[in-house]
Order: sequence, then structure tokens, then C-alpha cells
Amino acid sequence: MLTDALGLRKGEVMGLRTNSISITHDEVNDRDQAAIKIDLQRTSTKLNGGKLKTPSSYRTIWVFGEMVGLLKFAKVTANNLRARNHIQSANHWLWVDNNGERFYPDYLNRVERKVSKECGIEIYPHLLRHYFATATIASEKPQIDVMHYLGHKNLQMTADYTRATKEASLNVFEGINAFLRG
Repeated sequence: MLTDALGLRKGEVMGLRTNSISITHDEVNDRDQAAIKIDLQRTSTKLNGGKLKTPSSYRTIWVFGEMVGLLKFAKVTANNLRARNHIQSANHWLWVDNNGERFYPDYLNRVERKVSKECGIEIYPHLLRHYFATATIASEKPQIDVMHYLGHKNLQMTADYTRATKEASLNVFEGINAFLRG
């Protein structure tokens, strides 16, 4: 799922509703952008949604570019499926099946198990969250910004999410290499 690539927790992804996403046009940068409000999570024990993990988990993340188009498509598709199947619901879940019914919260696990089997690389929702943290820190985004984006309560938690990479190791070595040769 596209939001799985945004570093969200599985429950946060499954807790998104069509009204969780507000799309506006940024006049300064001349591009559409979307605000994704993270304020509910769905789990196998809280099918209709419940509180998030921590107070810092309540947040709004922003995206632009192709992701906005994908979110627009997801909203329209979910609304059309509900309308076609005459589904009336207080919560207009973003992720629904062909009958307009919400997906079960473990849907992401099932999809990613299929992908893992097909490609031979093990992936699962929380692993992608760790990858997101590692990749954004490696691309030199401020850790404090990544912390807020992921909904962590402190920088140590964000640091714990990152993993060593070849690129990061070479970058560290590059920092000392000039000194060693000097």
C-alpha cells in the first residue's frame, strides 16, 4: 500500500479515513500537496479504531508529487466502492475491498507476505517503517523532523529505528579519509 511506504505504523495506515486526507494547492511551489492526519489506529482488537500508541503519535504529515495523485485515487475509489455497494458508515475507511467494506487490520501483513514470497525478500509493515527512518536519516534529513514525522516521542527512539547501511559507512569513512591521508 502506498501509505505503507510513508513510515506509518500498520494500525495508522488501516485507521485512515477518506477525511484523514486534505488536498490543497501550494501556490508558492505550484504543486498539489496533501495533509494526512494521523489520529486513529485500527488493530485486530480495535476494528473500529482506537487511540494511537503515544501522544506524539497524533500528527499530520505532508506529502506532494505523485503521492498526492495516488491518495486522490484511493479516496475516489473508496467512495465509489461504498456508493456502488450502498455502504453507509460513520467512518469512511480509506482501504476497502471491492464490496466497499473495510479491510481487516492485518491486511497489510497478508499482502506483504505475498510480495515476500514472490520476490524472495522478506518484508513486513514494521520493517518498512524502519527502512523509512534509515533512508530519511541517510539522506541527511534532520533527525528531529524525522522524529516528528514518524510520531516518535524522542530522538533516541528514531535513532533506534535506523540501521547501518553501506552508504552510511562509506560516508563516515570519507569524513576521516582526508585526515588519514593528510
